[in-house]
Amino acid sequence: MRISFLYVFAAALLGGCVADSNRIHHCETPGTGCIGQDSVKVCLRTSEDLGKLQLRVYEGVVENSIGCVLSVYGYQHSGDGVFTISIMRDDNELETVDGNLYTLRGENDETIWECRKSDDGQSYYFLREESGDKIFMVRYGNYSRFYQLDLVLHKDLSK
Repeated sequence: MRISFLYVFAAALLGGCVADSNRIHHCETPGTGCIGQDSVKVCLRTSEDLGKLQLRVYEGVVENSIGCVLSVYGYQHSGDGVFTISIMRDDNELETVDGNLYTLRGENDETIWECRKSDDGQSYYFLREESGDKIFMVRYGNYSRFYQLDLVLHKDLSK
């Protein structure tokens, strides 16, 4: 199941980019070959002064799902970035959203990722372990650990 779900997730990421701002801009997904309706994608431009562009992929199970993949693109020396999350629901419906990722500080200097959706501004929150190998989907304001996602890929994308 893990391999096939990752292929579905990778297919959902395809699309052409249109410039919108300095580092973060929107991409329009072409209608041909897409499942469902067209959507706006959020992209991240390369910036050498912030270090290497990195990809981190986390996988696990969240509420009402049989699988969840969170991909985070960000610079080595920046707490912010962009994300795509794909959730395969219990009823076999695939939900894929993207947006901007912001790093927040919680109690006791905990790292909280706010993943704000590009379409409606709603957010997913993740408590990130210090090592970055595990993250936990949490509810806003209640940062006790709920659903664990494990790091399955960490790759430098810059040359």
